[in-house]
Amino acid sequence: MNPEKEILKLETELLDVEKRKDVDFLRMVIADDFIEKGSSGKIYDKEETIKSLILSAESGHFEYEITDFEIIEKPGGSVTALYRININGNVTLRKSVWKKSGTSWRIHSHEGTPLPD
Repeated sequence: MNPEKEILKLETELLDVEKRKDVDFLRMVIADDFIEKGSSGKIYDKEETIKSLILSAESGHFEYEITDFEIIEKPGGSVTALYRININGNVTLRKSVWKKSGTSWRIHSHEGTPLPD
C-alpha cells in the first residue's frame, strides 16, 4: 500500500467511534512525543489526546467527509497529511505529521484550523 493510502486509512480510523474506544490501537498509532495544537491555542499531549478521543467516542457516531487529501513526503521518512474535513457541517483544515516506525506509521502532531462559515 502506498503512503497516501496508508495515512488516509489511519486518519479515517482515528475518526471511527469504535477505534476511538480501543486504547491499545490509540497507544500504538499515537507517538509518545505526540502534540496536538487545538484551535483554542491549547497544546495536548498523547495522554490528554487519548482521553479526549475516548470521551468523544462516548457521544456516539458522527458524520464526516474528508476531502482534498494529500501527503507531502519529508526528509527522514516523515510525511505531512493535509486535508479538509466536514464534521456535522463544521469544516476545518487539518494537518498531521506521521513517521514510520518499523512497519507501522505513528502520528506525531496534529492541528486543525476552523474555516469561517
